[in-house]
Amino acid sequence: QALLEIYEDHWAGRITRPEQLEDAIVERPLLRVKEKPLPDFEKMDVAAYQLDARGVIIPFELSRGCTDKCSFCSEWVFWRKYRSDDPIRVVEQLRELSRKYGATEIYFVDSLLNGVPARLETFAEELLRHDLKLSWGGFMRTSMDLDKARLLKQAGLRRVFLGIESMSDETLQLMNKRRTQADNIGALEAFLGAGLEAVDCGVIPGFPGDT
Repeated sequence: QALLEIYEDHWAGRITRPEQLEDAIVERPLLRVKEKPLPDFEKMDVAAYQLDARGVIIPFELSRGCTDKCSFCSEWVFWRKYRSDDPIRVVEQLRELSRKYGATEIYFVDSLLNGVPARLETFAEELLRHDLKLSWGGFMRTSMDLDKARLLKQAGLRRVFLGIESMSDETLQLMNKRRTQADNIGALEAFLGAGLEAVDCGVIPGFPGDT
């Protein structure tokens, strides 16, 4: 919405110099994630953005923001707070994306897919209930056990990127990570044990205070 207003002000002649942008940007209420319309890819050459011939990958957003405030991260600064869509509504939207664009895989752009674990489980159960055969993946925190990982895998989860950052409890504390080495190892074992195609990890070597 902010970009649209700047664009309209530019074409109306209200913004003619870069320094006028600062005055044009105003604080606005956060977008209600549950009111977002279905993404529109009609004017895009979707095929041109595919990595291989396995299927059609479409980006999608289940939530915005993060529930944590890790000291190294900007996600919680610009998203301000964690906001999640209704998993039942999301499955309906994914069915429509599959119908309209032939989507076979969803790449979730969320900062944190499992910010509310119960909602992610409901999402997985709804995918199974509707027999919606989509592959999907995204970013998650290291809060996972084997049974839940197996449920997600059964519902189509193929790839996960885990924000591990460190295997040192002391460094994790410095990061305000609210996770432990045991959490990190447990999540790795859960996802690997469930048989995902890819389990990627983010690590930050040399964090200030790390030895």
